[in-house]
Amino acid sequence: PVPYAEMRPGFYSVPERLADMSLNHVERSMCFPTFPRFCGQTFLQARDKELGLACVRAYNDWMVEEWCGDSGGRLIPLCLIPLWDPVAAAAEIRRNAARGVRAITFSEMPHNIGLPSIHDADGYWDPVFAACDETGTVVCMHIGSSSGFSTTSPDAPASVVIALTNMNSQMAMADWLLSGVLARYPRLKIAFSESQIGWMPFMFERVDNIFHK
Repeated sequence: PVPYAEMRPGFYSVPERLADMSLNHVERSMCFPTFPRFCGQTFLQARDKELGLACVRAYNDWMVEEWCGDSGGRLIPLCLIPLWDPVAAAAEIRRNAARGVRAITFSEMPHNIGLPSIHDADGYWDPVFAACDETGTVVCMHIGSSSGFSTTSPDAPASVVIALTNMNSQMAMADWLLSGVLARYPRLKIAFSESQIGWMPFMFERVDNIFHK
């Protein structure tokens, strides 16, 4: 582990981070979780779900009040939800929306982390999507938020895995466009992070063609 003494203060100090952002011509920044992992898998895997929910809320309070609170809007709060309880997740979305939060982090492919997919016939995620639609909260997905990456073979070098990281987002976008979720919740917005965008026009064209046929 790297001790604080060897880190840039901008890694953990809000004033120093804002100074670094200004130096790098970055107007605003939204930070995904690290220890909780990209969509809160750490708390999802906790045996004690009551403690997990307390951790989710504590993280969100820190994110809103301490990390983003004094940034003058330059640090955008991104909150976790208790993925194992969609009703509690919807309540947490509304709790945070009431104090100005407009983004939650979510898994690209929930099925890969042991949860129902967004195609679930019983509407597992409907409380979450309804809360986001109602409050204008964006569903944000980082590459790797399904706890794995595609590769061509077990012995492929790491560079192959890195070259294919955007595949997760491509699969996730196909899910969203063909799931019917965005039709049922017309104000719902989704965002993909660190997946680039060059593949998106091709995916839109292909999905549009499949849909019409």
